[in-house]
Amino acid sequence: MHIVSVTLTAYEEFAVREGRDADHPDTRREFSRHVVRAHPDESLAWPPPRNGPCWCDSGRKYKKCCGAPARN
Repeated sequence: MHIVSVTLTAYEEFAVREGRDADHPDTRREFSRHVVRAHPDESLAWPPPRNGPCWCDSGRKYKKCCGAPARN
């Protein structure tokens, strides 16, 4: 699973370019897959590695932030 960071404009352009309905869930899935393949710098693998930086940009390790068992 990945988290992608994109704009609505990029999504709409993808839908038009691919001839898809922007409101259809399959289009959202395909767009997400496209971003992961074509722009890996705009996506994060989920969950982050335990010793990797937290995805919330706190500057802390994932295991000491959002991945802490006490927080979940």
